[in-house]
Amino acid sequence: MKEQIKVIVKRPGEKYGHIAYIDNKLKAFQHLVGGYIETISVDDLVIVCNEEGKLRSLMPNLIVNGDTVVGTIVVCGVDAGEFTDCPVEMNEWRKMIDPYKVVWKGEPKTNGI
Repeated sequence: MKEQIKVIVKRPGEKYGHIAYIDNKLKAFQHLVGGYIETISVDDLVIVCNEEGKLRSLMPNLIVNGDTVVGTIVVCGVDAGEFTDCPVEMNEWRKMIDPYKVVWKGEPKTNGI
C-alpha cells in the first residue's frame, strides 16, 4: 500500500476541486470528509464521502447515478481493495462533471428512443 496517494478533493460549491496528496490512511479520509466514510464506485473511480452527510444536512456537492452526494468528496482509484492514486487527471475530471449544474456526467442516458 502506498503511503501517500494523489486524489481530487472537491468541496460543495467548488467548480472542480483540486489535486492533493494525502496519507493513505483512514483518518486522512475521515478528516477530509468530516466523519465516517462511504465509498461510491463510478467507472474506475472511487468517490469517498461522509457516510452521515445527508443526516447531517451537509451541502450538496454533485449528483452521481441520480443520487445527490453531499459534503466534501475525495476522488481516488482502487486496486485490490486498497485506495490508490486517482486514475484521471484534472483536465479529464473537468470534462466529467458539469460545474454549473454539479451533475456527474457518466454514461449517456437514453430516453427509450
